[in-house]
Amino acid sequence: MPTQIHSTWGELRTSFEQVLAHTRHSLCIFDADLEQLGLEQAARFEQLRQLLASDPAATLRIALKTTEHLHRQHPRLIQLLQTHGHAVHVQQIPDSLQHLRDTLVIGDEEHTLVRFDQDHPRAKLVIADKKESSPYLQRFEDIWQEGGTPFTPTPLGL
Repeated sequence: MPTQIHSTWGELRTSFEQVLAHTRHSLCIFDADLEQLGLEQAARFEQLRQLLASDPAATLRIALKTTEHLHRQHPRLIQLLQTHGHAVHVQQIPDSLQHLRDTLVIGDEEHTLVRFDQDHPRAKLVIADKKESSPYLQRFEDIWQEGGTPFTPTPLGL
């Protein structure tokens, strides 16, 4: 499938669904707050749940600028964190990376959705192209390796 460029929020959400539909083993997301991806919609949540349930080695890693929206607007994702804590990892990126404006969704190292600016829907979709997805995967790995604050679905302490 050739690379596609999309310019509307609807096309962005459809592209995200395509990445989810093609992903079988690992999903990496870097986003400001997950608001535009619609992970709380039943169909998208079910795709994530099936991904994690179908393969014991499946993983979901999410790097966020802020986790406030996650706490307030994503009870299904919080539930997924609680039931699949071994496979789902979420962290808030450090202050040193807060200036980043792009967002990334990478499935199985070969399906990629890149939004060029977090405030705009213009995005690039790559399906089944490991070579073209590789630089974006490396970018995600670099962001992930910077560390940050791990997100826990339940408050720590007594």
